Amino acid sequence: MGNSKHHLPLEPPIPPLTLSSPNLIAVLTQMIWWDELITMNLPSPHNRASHQLGPPFHTVLDKSGRNLHILAYTGDTTIPDSHCADAIIHALTCLIQESHESSTLKSISIPFGPSFVRSSVHSNLLSALPPLGFSQGKPTTISALATRAYQKKQRQLPSSLRLREVTTPEELSHKIAIESGVFEYPSSYINTLGLALEYMTYGTAQARDHHYLAWFTPDSSADEGLKTELPVAYFTLRVGRGVAYVQGAGVLEPWRRHGITRAMLDHAIDVAVQLGYEVIGNSAWTDDAAAAWRAMGFEDVGEFTEWKWENNMTAETGAMGSQ
Repeated sequence: MGNSKHHLPLEPPIPPLTLSSPNLIAVLTQMIWWDELITMNLPSPHNRASHQLGPPFHTVLDKSGRNLHILAYTGDTTIPDSHCADAIIHALTCLIQESHESSTLKSISIPFGPSFVRSSVHSNLLSALPPLGFSQGKPTTISALATRAYQKKQRQLPSSLRLREVTTPEELSHKIAIESGVFEYPSSYINTLGLALEYMTYGTAQARDHHYLAWFTPDSSADEGLKTELPVAYFTLRVGRGVAYVQGAGVLEPWRRHGITRAMLDHAIDVAVQLGYEVIGNSAWTDDAAAAWRAMGFEDVGEFTEWKWENNMTAETGAMGSQ
């Protein structure tokens, strides 16, 4: 990985999207869903993960080789809506039948929204998914704000904190430690997270992560043993696909309610503007988090819903074996 960032182009690879861009929700879904699944399931000699571009589907198979995530339909989308829906249903039916016969898959999931297939096909599919065994999950709300119209609150970090971009593997490990502590990740997830973040920070031109740490810096009057800098908060800005995206943020408990997340967001928006991005997106996984981001200026702009099929036959036959 080296001791410095692998610098990628600073400008957006495609014209920057705006809040009125018709493909905004599809692109933000790709940032939220696709990039997370792809990077958290990087193939290696030690797992069975795979990433296939299709046809008929763009898919990610998880590390166990048992859970298939369908990202998008990659078949012929120039045909009429009803025919396109029929082709998707046929492909899903064949996939499910094959899974039943071979007991190779435990589950199949689809992020149902415009990133999967054009919106006009959705109504033709909705009535067909339940008979195939798919169940509808809770919608994921996507929010966004226009970077150039954002009104800063001029909230400064506490005087004892300094915000710096992560530039070394050691600093990236500090970011992972804070995130893991805030969200109480299991150790197996932490190891995978480290590989995923390394890839998104150094190894891909599709999207790039900018990580920031807020460091507590003791003043000169502190006792000698208390003069070591300590990271207390992190913020990750992901850029690419024509948009910027708040990939994550977290503050250690003793430092919460000091406006740190707001101050880091202000800085991230400055960076997004400098890089040419018109929109910064976000997705909160809890109602409390969603309310907090709305208070910072984000507005709900759309959603996608995970539909999931589970292979009950694998539990009955025991053919899957252990993970």
